[in-house]
Amino acid sequence: MSYLDPTRYTVDARSTGRWRKIEDGSYGYCGISGDPIGLQRLLLRPTAELSFEEKARQEELERSYTKRRG
Repeated sequence: MSYLDPTRYTVDARSTGRWRKIEDGSYGYCGISGDPIGLQRLLLRPTAELSFEEKARQEELERSYTKRRG
């Protein structure tokens, strides 16, 4: 019986995507705005796909949505 660990598959898929970004030169750039993510953020979180500003905007939208529902 074969068992596929979904967690490992997700991590492997994300790693493959990051390698592609490194190869095509898009690693380190925000997926929404296209702005550079910033060295400090990448050093703290190498998997970051959004700039600090876009991530803050996303989290604010999530908080406002939660407040409206709550």
